[in-house]
Amino acid sequence: PLYVSGTYAYVVDEGSEDLKIINISNPSNPTQVGTFGLGTSPESVHVVGSYAYVVDAGSDDLKVIDISDPSSPNQVGSLGIGPHPYSLHVFGSYAYVSDLDSEDLKVIDISDPRTPTLVGNIGLGSTPRSIHVSGSYVYIVDASSYDLKVIDVSDPFNPQQVGSLGTGGNPTDVYVTRSYAYVTDASEDELEVIDVSDPSNPIKVGSLGGLPTPYSP
Repeated sequence: PLYVSGTYAYVVDEGSEDLKIINISNPSNPTQVGTFGLGTSPESVHVVGSYAYVVDAGSDDLKVIDISDPSSPNQVGSLGIGPHPYSLHVFGSYAYVSDLDSEDLKVIDISDPRTPTLVGNIGLGSTPRSIHVSGSYVYIVDASSYDLKVIDVSDPFNPQQVGSLGTGGNPTDVYVTRSYAYVTDASEDELEVIDVSDPSNPIKVGSLGGLPTPYSP
Protein backbone atom coordinates (compact mmCIF):
# COMPACT_ATOMS: atom_id res chain seq x y z
CA PRO A 1 0.00 0.00 0.00
CA LEU A 2 1.20 3.45 -1.00
CA TYR A 3 0.24 7.08 -0.50
CA VAL A 4 1.86 10.08 -2.17
CA SER A 5 1.73 13.56 -0.61
CA GLY A 6 3.79 16.49 -1.84
CA THR A 7 7.36 15.38 -2.51
CA TYR A 8 7.14 12.18 -0.47
CA ALA A 9 5.80 8.67 -1.01
CA TYR A 10 4.70 6.71 2.05
CA VAL A 11 4.81 2.92 1.79
CA VAL A 12 3.73 0.31 4.35
CA ASP A 13 5.60 -2.97 4.00
CA GLU A 14 4.18 -6.22 5.40
CA GLY A 15 7.52 -7.98 5.00
CA SER A 16 9.65 -5.51 6.93
CA GLU A 17 6.62 -4.45 9.03
CA ASP A 18 7.35 -0.74 8.71
CA LEU A 19 6.44 2.58 7.17
CA LYS A 20 8.97 3.80 4.63
CA ILE A 21 9.22 7.48 3.70
CA ILE A 22 10.68 8.16 0.27
CA ASN A 23 11.70 11.53 -1.12
CA ILE A 24 10.45 11.73 -4.70
CA SER A 25 11.31 15.39 -5.40
CA ASN A 26 13.66 14.03 -8.05
CA PRO A 27 11.53 11.37 -9.77
CA SER A 28 14.56 9.85 -11.48
CA ASN A 29 16.29 9.32 -8.14
CA PRO A 30 13.83 8.48 -5.31
CA THR A 31 15.56 8.28 -1.93
CA GLN A 32 14.42 6.65 1.30
CA VAL A 33 14.76 9.19 4.11
CA GLY A 34 12.99 7.59 7.07
CA THR A 35 11.34 4.46 8.46
CA PHE A 36 9.11 3.59 11.38
CA GLY A 37 8.40 0.10 12.76
CA LEU A 38 4.69 -0.77 12.78
CA GLY A 39 3.10 -4.15 13.51
CA THR A 40 3.09 -7.54 11.87
CA SER A 41 0.59 -6.78 9.11
CA PRO A 42 0.21 -3.11 8.12
CA GLU A 43 -2.55 -2.94 5.51
CA SER A 44 -3.20 0.67 4.48
CA VAL A 45 -1.81 4.20 4.87
CA HIS A 46 -3.27 7.67 4.34
CA VAL A 47 -1.43 10.96 4.88
CA VAL A 48 -2.99 14.28 5.85
CA GLY A 49 -0.84 17.26 6.79
CA SER A 50 1.86 16.24 9.25
CA TYR A 51 0.39 12.85 10.08
CA ALA A 52 0.38 9.40 8.50
CA TYR A 53 -2.51 7.16 9.52
CA VAL A 54 -1.88 3.40 9.29
CA VAL A 55 -4.14 0.43 10.00
CA ASP A 56 -2.42 -2.74 11.13
CA ALA A 57 -4.10 -6.17 11.05
CA GLY A 58 -1.43 -7.65 13.33
CA SER A 59 -1.93 -5.25 16.22
CA ASP A 60 -5.59 -4.61 15.24
CA ASP A 61 -5.28 -0.86 15.51
CA LEU A 62 -5.08 2.53 13.87
CA LYS A 63 -1.70 4.19 14.39
CA VAL A 64 -1.07 7.92 14.05
CA ILE A 65 2.50 8.77 13.01
CA ASP A 66 3.92 12.30 13.18
CA ILE A 67 5.84 12.81 9.92
CA SER A 68 6.62 16.52 10.30
CA ASP A 69 10.28 15.45 10.26
CA PRO A 70 10.33 12.79 7.51
CA SER A 71 13.72 11.54 8.66
CA SER A 72 12.45 10.84 12.17
CA PRO A 73 8.78 9.75 12.22
CA ASN A 74 7.27 8.95 15.60
CA GLN A 75 3.97 7.54 16.82
CA VAL A 76 1.77 10.00 18.70
CA GLY A 77 -1.51 8.12 19.00
CA SER A 78 -3.32 4.83 18.44
CA LEU A 79 -6.71 3.20 18.78
CA GLY A 80 -7.61 -0.49 18.95
CA ILE A 81 -10.39 -0.94 16.42
CA GLY A 82 -11.05 -4.59 15.57
CA PRO A 83 -9.68 -7.95 14.52
CA HIS A 84 -8.68 -7.14 10.92
CA PRO A 85 -8.69 -3.46 9.86
CA TYR A 86 -8.08 -3.48 6.14
CA SER A 87 -8.71 -0.30 4.15
CA LEU A 88 -8.42 3.30 5.35
CA HIS A 89 -9.43 6.72 4.09
CA VAL A 90 -9.08 10.01 5.97
CA PHE A 91 -11.39 12.90 5.15
CA GLY A 92 -11.79 16.05 7.21
CA SER A 93 -11.74 15.24 10.92
CA TYR A 94 -12.52 11.55 10.50
CA ALA A 95 -10.79 8.34 9.53
CA TYR A 96 -12.91 5.63 7.92
CA VAL A 97 -11.80 2.00 8.22
CA SER A 98 -13.22 -1.20 6.75
CA ASP A 99 -12.70 -4.33 8.85
CA LEU A 100 -12.67 -7.80 7.29
CA ASP A 101 -13.39 -9.78 10.46
CA SER A 102 -15.95 -7.56 12.19
CA GLU A 103 -17.40 -6.91 8.71
CA ASP A 104 -18.10 -3.25 9.29
CA LEU A 105 -17.17 0.33 8.55
CA LYS A 106 -15.73 2.23 11.51
CA VAL A 107 -15.83 6.02 11.83
CA ILE A 108 -13.04 7.49 13.95
CA ASP A 109 -12.77 11.08 15.14
CA ILE A 110 -9.19 12.28 14.57
CA SER A 111 -9.73 15.99 15.29
CA ASP A 112 -7.04 15.44 17.94
CA PRO A 113 -4.61 13.04 16.23
CA ARG A 114 -3.15 12.09 19.61
CA THR A 115 -6.44 10.70 20.89
CA PRO A 116 -8.40 9.09 18.02
CA THR A 117 -11.90 8.07 19.14
CA LEU A 118 -14.36 5.61 17.64
CA VAL A 119 -17.70 7.42 17.17
CA GLY A 120 -19.74 5.26 14.79
CA ASN A 121 -19.95 2.06 12.79
CA ILE A 122 -22.21 0.18 10.39
CA GLY A 123 -22.32 -3.50 9.48
CA LEU A 124 -21.48 -4.29 5.86
CA GLY A 125 -20.93 -7.63 4.13
CA SER A 126 -18.49 -10.40 4.97
CA THR A 127 -15.57 -9.09 2.90
CA PRO A 128 -15.53 -5.27 2.79
CA ARG A 129 -12.40 -4.23 0.95
CA SER A 130 -11.39 -0.89 -0.47
CA ILE A 131 -13.09 2.34 0.60
CA HIS A 132 -13.06 5.88 -0.73
CA VAL A 133 -14.67 8.99 0.75
CA SER A 134 -16.20 11.78 -1.31
CA GLY A 135 -18.17 14.53 0.40
CA SER A 136 -20.64 13.03 2.84
CA TYR A 137 -20.44 9.53 1.39
CA VAL A 138 -18.20 6.50 1.84
CA TYR A 139 -17.99 4.11 -1.10
CA ILE A 140 -17.08 0.50 -0.28
CA VAL A 141 -16.63 -2.57 -2.46
CA ASP A 142 -17.47 -5.94 -0.95
CA ALA A 143 -15.99 -9.14 -2.39
CA SER A 144 -18.62 -11.43 -0.86
CA SER A 145 -21.82 -9.54 -1.68
CA TYR A 146 -20.24 -8.55 -5.02
CA ASP A 147 -21.32 -4.94 -4.83
CA LEU A 148 -20.50 -1.29 -4.34
CA LYS A 149 -22.14 0.11 -1.21
CA VAL A 150 -22.78 3.81 -0.61
CA ILE A 151 -22.81 4.94 3.04
CA ASP A 152 -24.06 8.35 4.14
CA VAL A 153 -21.74 9.63 6.90
CA SER A 154 -23.15 13.16 7.20
CA ASP A 155 -23.91 12.08 10.78
CA PRO A 156 -20.66 10.31 11.77
CA PHE A 157 -22.32 8.84 14.84
CA ASN A 158 -25.01 7.13 12.77
CA PRO A 159 -23.77 6.10 9.30
CA GLN A 160 -26.49 4.77 7.00
CA GLN A 161 -26.40 2.78 3.78
CA VAL A 162 -28.27 4.70 1.08
CA GLY A 163 -27.44 2.84 -2.10
CA SER A 164 -25.75 -0.18 -3.70
CA LEU A 165 -24.96 -1.67 -7.08
CA GLY A 166 -23.99 -5.20 -8.01
CA THR A 167 -20.56 -5.49 -9.59
CA GLY A 168 -18.54 -8.43 -10.87
CA GLY A 169 -17.62 -11.42 -8.73
CA ASN A 170 -14.54 -10.00 -7.02
CA PRO A 171 -14.46 -6.20 -6.68
CA THR A 172 -11.11 -5.19 -5.22
CA ASP A 173 -10.69 -1.42 -5.31
CA VAL A 174 -12.73 1.78 -5.64
CA TYR A 175 -11.86 5.39 -6.39
CA VAL A 176 -14.35 8.24 -6.64
CA THR A 177 -13.85 11.53 -8.44
CA ARG A 178 -16.41 14.06 -9.59
CA SER A 179 -19.60 12.08 -10.13
CA TYR A 180 -18.07 8.71 -10.94
CA ALA A 181 -16.86 5.69 -9.01
CA TYR A 182 -14.22 3.51 -10.65
CA VAL A 183 -14.18 -0.12 -9.50
CA THR A 184 -11.66 -2.82 -10.41
CA ASP A 185 -12.86 -6.41 -10.48
CA ALA A 186 -10.43 -9.33 -10.31
CA SER A 187 -12.82 -12.04 -11.48
CA GLU A 188 -13.96 -10.08 -14.54
CA ASP A 189 -10.50 -8.53 -15.11
CA GLU A 190 -12.10 -5.17 -15.75
CA LEU A 191 -12.54 -1.58 -14.69
CA GLU A 192 -16.17 -0.58 -14.13
CA VAL A 193 -17.33 3.04 -14.38
CA ILE A 194 -20.31 3.91 -12.18
CA ASP A 195 -22.31 7.14 -12.16
CA VAL A 196 -22.83 8.16 -8.51
CA SER A 197 -24.28 11.62 -9.12
CA ASP A 198 -27.29 10.24 -7.24
CA PRO A 199 -25.65 8.25 -4.42
CA SER A 200 -28.91 6.46 -3.70
CA ASN A 201 -29.04 5.11 -7.24
CA PRO A 202 -25.58 4.27 -8.63
CA ILE A 203 -25.65 3.26 -12.30
CA LYS A 204 -22.98 1.42 -14.29
CA VAL A 205 -22.24 3.43 -17.43
CA GLY A 206 -19.12 1.78 -18.85
CA SER A 207 -16.37 -0.78 -18.45
CA LEU A 208 -13.01 -1.82 -19.83
CA GLY A 209 -12.07 -5.50 -19.89
CA GLY A 210 -8.85 -7.32 -20.45
CA LEU A 211 -7.04 -5.99 -17.40
CA PRO A 212 -4.45 -8.39 -15.92
CA THR A 213 -6.16 -9.37 -12.66
CA PRO A 214 -6.54 -5.92 -11.06
CA TYR A 215 -6.03 -6.03 -7.32
CA SER A 216 -5.43 -3.59 -4.48
CA PRO A 217 -5.14 -4.40 -0.77
